[in-house]
Amino acid sequence: MDLVFNQQQSDDLFPFHIKINLDGAVVDCGKSIRKICPTALNDLFINNFEIENYTNGPVVDYLLQHLHEKIVLQTKGFKVIHLSGQCVINDQAKLIVFMGSPSFSSIKEIEEAKSENYEKKLLFALEKMGDNVWMHDYKKNTTNFSHQRRAFIELENSSLSIAEQWWNAVHPDDVSLLQHQDKQYRSKEIDHHITEYRIKDKYGKYKWILDRGVVTDKDADGFPLKIFGTHTDITKLKETEEEFNKQRNFYESILNSIPTDIAVFDASHKYLFVNPIGIKDDELRKWIIGKTDEEYCEYKNKNPDIALERRTIFNKVIESKKQLSWEETLIRPDGKAEYHLRNLFPVLNKENEVKLVIGFGLNITDRKQIEDKLLLNEKRYRDLFNYSQALICTHDLEGKLLSVNPAICSIIGYTSEELIGRNIKEFVPQDKISQFDEQYLQNVLTTGKAEGVFIIICKNGEHIYLLYQNYMVEETSRTPYIIGFSQDITNRIKAERELIKETERASRVKEVFLANISHEIRTPMNGILGIGGLLYKTNLNPKQEEYTKLILESADNLLHIVNDVLDFTKIESGKIELESIPFLLEEKISNTLKTFIFKIEEKGLELVFDNQVPTDTVLVGDPFRLGQVLNNLISNALKFTESGKITVRAAQIHEVNQLPIFEFIVSDTGIGISPENLANIFEEFVQASSETSRKYGGTGLGLTITKNLIEMQGGTIKAESVVNKGTKFIVRLPYQIGENSMLTNSKEEVAFTQIDKKRILVAEDVTINQIIVKQILEEWGHEVVLVSNGQEAFDAHKKKDFDLILMDIHMPEVDGYEATQMIRHMGDTIKAAVPIVALTANAFKKETDRFAEAGFNDYITKPFTEAGLYDCIKKQLQLNSPVDFSKKLKQKIAEENSEKLYDLSALQGIEQDDTAFLKEIVMVFIKNTTIDISNLLKAIESNNSNEIFQLAHRMKSSIYSLGIKQAYKTVESIEFYAKTGEQLDKIPTLGIQLNETIQLVFTQLKSDFNI
Repeated sequence: MDLVFNQQQSDDLFPFHIKINLDGAVVDCGKSIRKICPTALNDLFINNFEIENYTNGPVVDYLLQHLHEKIVLQTKGFKVIHLSGQCVINDQAKLIVFMGSPSFSSIKEIEEAKSENYEKKLLFALEKMGDNVWMHDYKKNTTNFSHQRRAFIELENSSLSIAEQWWNAVHPDDVSLLQHQDKQYRSKEIDHHITEYRIKDKYGKYKWILDRGVVTDKDADGFPLKIFGTHTDITKLKETEEEFNKQRNFYESILNSIPTDIAVFDASHKYLFVNPIGIKDDELRKWIIGKTDEEYCEYKNKNPDIALERRTIFNKVIESKKQLSWEETLIRPDGKAEYHLRNLFPVLNKENEVKLVIGFGLNITDRKQIEDKLLLNEKRYRDLFNYSQALICTHDLEGKLLSVNPAICSIIGYTSEELIGRNIKEFVPQDKISQFDEQYLQNVLTTGKAEGVFIIICKNGEHIYLLYQNYMVEETSRTPYIIGFSQDITNRIKAERELIKETERASRVKEVFLANISHEIRTPMNGILGIGGLLYKTNLNPKQEEYTKLILESADNLLHIVNDVLDFTKIESGKIELESIPFLLEEKISNTLKTFIFKIEEKGLELVFDNQVPTDTVLVGDPFRLGQVLNNLISNALKFTESGKITVRAAQIHEVNQLPIFEFIVSDTGIGISPENLANIFEEFVQASSETSRKYGGTGLGLTITKNLIEMQGGTIKAESVVNKGTKFIVRLPYQIGENSMLTNSKEEVAFTQIDKKRILVAEDVTINQIIVKQILEEWGHEVVLVSNGQEAFDAHKKKDFDLILMDIHMPEVDGYEATQMIRHMGDTIKAAVPIVALTANAFKKETDRFAEAGFNDYITKPFTEAGLYDCIKKQLQLNSPVDFSKKLKQKIAEENSEKLYDLSALQGIEQDDTAFLKEIVMVFIKNTTIDISNLLKAIESNNSNEIFQLAHRMKSSIYSLGIKQAYKTVESIEFYAKTGEQLDKIPTLGIQLNETIQLVFTQLKSDFNI
């Protein structure tokens, strides 16, 4: 084909072309070749280039033999560039023309070798180069391709010409584009083109082609005669662009969705990006790109001081290369102020220069308004505090006054300066100080509130009586304190004493009945189990025993759960050890439900236990895992139910030739789960929706653990749900049925084997843990020495000999690992060989493996039981002397109450020698209870549930204080049924039972106290 190009056309289309005459000399080349090989022009081709697979002979002959075939050239000299292309012949000029492009590795070498300016020019030149060359002759109406033998995108084999195949392969949607382009050429509207369109290869896949062409020959009227062009396969480039656009759109969508205004600036403070929160107007958001805040303020007629302040802070960020924040006040068109919290964050490059600055901010107008309201409310509360006629004060947890209002100062005669910082006990009569500590402080610290009467000594020595209601206030990240409200009732007290002599005694009885027993519910788990275990071994009244047992059982269940969840790998691998012990099914479920009573009442829900299994059913299995399963399911139901009820149903399913199957159904009337989310509800870390996670919290592990536990026991679980109507979980578990004789007495304690008296060193920095271990070991007859860190343990062992060391792992100054190493390296070999047991809260295998390496003989995991500690010590000391450590009741009380329906031990603990006081209490009890039981029976007869509940609730506390166990259980059941509306038909029978029991108690009390 005869091709005629001017120099500009040649450089634009073929920056890597080389023209070689028949003598083998380079007579012309593209601009990229001139830059890469400046000595090639007018020199022999063979002196500057090597041809791949060419060995010897005239180079011109080789090129002529391989026209239109792919050949690879390599430049000679210091810079080696590989060029891939093909040769064509210009018959008119008698020249061989090589047209090619550099390989990828050569492009990389060029990029690394050339300056940035040349890099841009070279890459531009590469973009101009196509993979294949074509020419269209308008006169002959033919199109010739340089790839005659094999289409470079592999068109289908056909008898048609390459040009015809090419045209047939064009995507239908792109045909009109090429037809319009041809029309423009024929009408002289264009003399060159750059077009992208799609071609289908022989495999049926479409590839993107970059088609570039230029008119190389025109007739006398300027109409095109010939067009010369190139085809480039840009499919991968298109795919890359599409992926890039996806990524860009993805990140922009994130930035546009963030509920804060975000902007990106260059180092000169020009906008590169701003999200819709920053500028809501789409046109304005497009306009501002490339502009500055100064231009924005001028364009929008804004106060130029805004731009000046932003520029000043921006310059500080550029200079300091650190993030800066400030509050900005803007005036809206309606004249109202808006407050924004602005931030500028510099992005640095490898040279530690600021490349970009990211701005982000929040509209804090609402927050500022809330702060103003808070200030106003604070003033109002302060005025209420100062001007209230009620006596208001605050004090710390030890009784030290923090604030007093003027009313207190007016009543007791002290100024606020004289009161603040002093302990309330300084103003309490000496004989009432112990009562202040034991009845007031302990009560308010454990229950969170206290009420009663104080006697306060005024500045003039006068004693006044204050009726108080005090509450403990707990705030996040602040020390709790007590706020007290009281009123002066001195005159009322005096009047009551003058009018009724017995009022004082009645008040005294009231104070006794108002006293509550402290429960260790806020201590760490080790404290709960340890102190709870010690408490259970003491002399407790029936209610205390029940509460303590619930605490220990809940803590024990929680310990099982925590241990399993922390080692999630253990759950996944199915290595949880299941117990097989007998237990009462109804008792287990009832104890589990009891832990939810307060939350149920707090949310105003109804809890229904539909038990279809006989109450005395004994099962053999793992009660802890059953409790954990029910606890998880009920917790979920409680979390997602705002009104209605939660029902727990238990029933036995009879299946032939299989273990008995027990079905447990937990259903609620909560928010429900959609069908698409229900399918994944048991997967790890999955919740019903992201909205559920935000609103209700949680990790999404509860149901996964529940399902694993059920399947490990050979059971199944499934869920049914309807959105906004509720959810039902159906659990089926196989259990063996046992007998009542298999159950052990719950009050029997483990009989430990006493170890001969030894000296034991305990290194533990937590006081509650020290108390627990010391109490247990001393009960076993050992001598115990306590230290608080590893250094003290080493020093103590250096001075004295110990038979055993219990060493906590994590302690201040010197931890358990270091201390053990120090002991093992002592010069005294006997001391160095002392048995050391690690006390640890970490039971992971990786951690326990370290204990042996560090020199520990054994370890025990906190929280531990007495049995676990005993087994560990026994193994290390290897001694045997039997002794019984079982719980012992006071013989005297046991004898006195062996046939009594009541137990006055709680009252005797308050006033042991005051028989008259006890008699007074008994008389008041008989008088009030006679009236209450009569009214209760009348309310039962009239089916007045509310009055039944009120009377039963009032009677419960006095019955409890006199230790009437049988009556207490009965009145508690009456109260529960009346409040919940469940099983109301049982109340009349229970009322008769309660009356019969109370009458027998009246008879015994009158006989014992001569009433």
